[in-house]
Amino acid sequence: MPARDSLKFLQQFGGVAVLLWMASLTGCGHAPAAATVQAKEPAEQKDSVQQKEKEAEPKEKETEASVVVRVAPAQRRALEEKVRALGRCQAPPEKLAKLAALVEGRVDKILAKPGQHVKAGQPVVQFDTTLAAADMAEKSAARDSLLATLNVLLAPPREEELQAARLAIEQAKIAEKRASATVDQLRSLRARGDASAPQLFDAEQTLADAQVQLKAADSRLALLQLAPRAQAVAEAQSKITEAERALASSTAKCNLLTIRAPIEGELDSLNCNPGQTLSVGTILGEVVDARHLMATIWISAGTAHRIQAGQAATVSPTGLSMAASAVTGIAGHVVSVGRVADPQTGNVPVVIELPDPGGVLTVGQVVEGAVTVKKHEPLLAVPRAAIQDEGEGPLLVVVRLGKTAVLHPQLGLAADDWVAVAGTDLKEQEPVVIEGGYHLPEGTLVRIDTPAPAEAAKP
Repeated sequence: MPARDSLKFLQQFGGVAVLLWMASLTGCGHAPAAATVQAKEPAEQKDSVQQKEKEAEPKEKETEASVVVRVAPAQRRALEEKVRALGRCQAPPEKLAKLAALVEGRVDKILAKPGQHVKAGQPVVQFDTTLAAADMAEKSAARDSLLATLNVLLAPPREEELQAARLAIEQAKIAEKRASATVDQLRSLRARGDASAPQLFDAEQTLADAQVQLKAADSRLALLQLAPRAQAVAEAQSKITEAERALASSTAKCNLLTIRAPIEGELDSLNCNPGQTLSVGTILGEVVDARHLMATIWISAGTAHRIQAGQAATVSPTGLSMAASAVTGIAGHVVSVGRVADPQTGNVPVVIELPDPGGVLTVGQVVEGAVTVKKHEPLLAVPRAAIQDEGEGPLLVVVRLGKTAVLHPQLGLAADDWVAVAGTDLKEQEPVVIEGGYHLPEGTLVRIDTPAPAEAAKP
């Protein structure tokens, strides 16, 4: 082929023609097959490029909508104005009791363990009672002896004693009658001169003695039948009273050797060991009834006038977010507002009673209290996380038809984790971006990742 014709052929058929031309020049016998293979390769390369372009188109579209955001619906909420302050949780005075040794003694037994629920009056620690028990037994025996003496004094005479007294009277009568007869006989003999004067005198003296013995027997019987003297009974009763007082004192001292729970609650701590000798006034532990607690928060004096007894309040542990505090806050009410400000801080104490803390709080824990001072009518509100400030005032991002719409609202009342908004076309239940929407321009394609947190969706 001439050179001019070859150049023209190359311009018309390109690389395939070059290959065919080179094959013809070399004079290879397999030139047609090689030309066919080389002709297929550009076609396959073209198809591969088209396929890659088609695969790249969805990825480019996906890249355009790859901004992932989290949203929460705008809601109408009855927002509440609250005054928040920090304070400490404490037990009411009647719900926290100390275990103290009222007498000196040696610890004998530990009858309860820390963390155990105890009832009022339940023994917790037992001191050694050997000496106290012996003293109490001695005082009891003395009292019983005096009681027995009084019982003997008040007891009526026995029938045998009365019978003996009656027999003594009869015997005295017989003796008196015999003596009287002897005197009469001697007097008759004396008148005839047959009896001497001394004989008559002796007989008269014997008669007088018999008469005295009869009167004595009558008196003994009457004495047995008389009631005991009032003075003797009073004296015996007085001695018994003193003995009972001594026994009561000894019993009280013995009872003081048993340390009992003053109130019902949980044994929070116990600081003693068996064999340890404790002096008077030593604190052994504490019992607390955590079913009723109170929190004292400190409010500035300028805000304290808005707080009154009876207002609803919530108390939650510190370190929680506002949303978490709203969920875990323990409901209570204000019971008192202090009238004397702290001289160092100028704050006023506000006491909140918590009837049922549910075991969330502990005595002495730092807490945050929120007192509701005013309730408003339902307002259109968004989560606080939806409000942004990029230097041109507050804004929020709304997702509409998969794209962002930037609104510039007027902010109103803020309560808990919500802020009232106005001055825009935002509608109730429209999704507002609460995460991932910072610096998103108007009309950005977005993809919603997950629904809003449960606490943000609660009415």
